Amino acid sequence: AIHSHSTGNDCLNPIKRKLLDFLHYKYRKELYKTANRFYACSQDAGLWMFPENIVTSDKFKVIHNAIDTEKFAYDIQSRQQMRKQLNIEKDNFVIGHVGNFCYPKNYPFILDVFEAVSKRNSNARFLSVGAGPDFDYIQNLVKEKNLQDKVTFLGKRTDVYNVMQAMDVFVFPSLYEGLPVTMIEAQAAGLPCVISDYVSEECIVTSDLISVMKLSDSVEMWAECALQKVKIDRRNTSEEIEKAGYDIKI
Repeated sequence: AIHSHSTGNDCLNPIKRKLLDFLHYKYRKELYKTANRFYACSQDAGLWMFPENIVTSDKFKVIHNAIDTEKFAYDIQSRQQMRKQLNIEKDNFVIGHVGNFCYPKNYPFILDVFEAVSKRNSNARFLSVGAGPDFDYIQNLVKEKNLQDKVTFLGKRTDVYNVMQAMDVFVFPSLYEGLPVTMIEAQAAGLPCVISDYVSEECIVTSDLISVMKLSDSVEMWAECALQKVKIDRRNTSEEIEKAGYDIKI
């Protein structure tokens, strides 16, 4: 059996990335000779790894990345406790992101969006959860933009479900994804999200919480969309997440 979990190669260097793409498409056909069952986290991830005739056959199946919906469910008390723990004031507008510091997550663009938001709302703060090879590069970008006092790097966390409670909007402008489990988690937390049109639509479970923006849209347009999300009331979305098949207990 073979499982596909992505829709692209994770490499910041554009020359190396082109080489990896070439090798991927040249040699992936050899994989089909070694398996009789094929799996992926999404339809798009399947099509990236396998030919369409396999994806449309009974040899292929999408396996959802499941989460503990109960842990992520929005809770006002958890939100207040976490914001206090992270020194977030009541009037702070918190943009958040959870993901590795690597090319597909498009972190420089996230910072551009946050910079635009902070110019319009001086109480804006940015929470980042994750680690990865590009961390030093991103940290230097924060310093160049003079945003050190507004950005908090939390590193790897085992309580993402708590940190998401403290956020007001989740920004996810990925360059590609298989099916991002963090998007399922964010929706399970009742968190409004602004995502790129390169993120698989299969991850959209709560359509009222999600705004899809083009990566070609201006930073200002992304910032305006994020700021508008403050008007959305947080709610418990457990039933929708479970119905979509993403609850680990099902």
